[in-house]
Amino acid sequence: VESNVFGVVVVDLDGRIYEFNYRYAHMVGCSRDELLAQTFNWIQFVPQEDHAAMGQAMATVLSTGAVPPYERGYLRKDGSIMPALVAATLLDQERRHVLAVILDMSEQKAAELHKQEFLRMVNHELRTPLTAILGLIELVLLQIKRRPTFLAPEAEELLGKIEQELRLARGQVDIE
Repeated sequence: VESNVFGVVVVDLDGRIYEFNYRYAHMVGCSRDELLAQTFNWIQFVPQEDHAAMGQAMATVLSTGAVPPYERGYLRKDGSIMPALVAATLLDQERRHVLAVILDMSEQKAAELHKQEFLRMVNHELRTPLTAILGLIELVLLQIKRRPTFLAPEAEELLGKIEQELRLARGQVDIE
């Protein structure tokens, strides 16, 4: 339970927190006393845009006994939103106690964002030289169409192969 990777918390579906590990408290930015206060409600950690998904998760845990992992935001005490992967299982149907396991996805989301930014940059940097290459291919294909009609059969066969390869290259380079 005292995992340094997963936040683990036992709650009821009315919003009360009964137990949690250090990682959970660290993720949400609250002290042990704050989280265990009678006036505190874990639903405060659900951003407004995720309330519908949370309602569906609560219905699922009550009907099936578990919620498979799903992504949602977790509102921290400081107001920032932590992307999280959350899974839950029903511990006590009558008292509606649930054990939830939370994985902070901030690093994974940041890496995904960096990857997207890198791909956008590479796409932008390649667009100019690829446009030039495509223009040259089109120019050569146009010159092949304008060739003299009376060429030796060997020359005609060679130009046919070159034209075929250039059309293939144009398809590979074509930017949309």
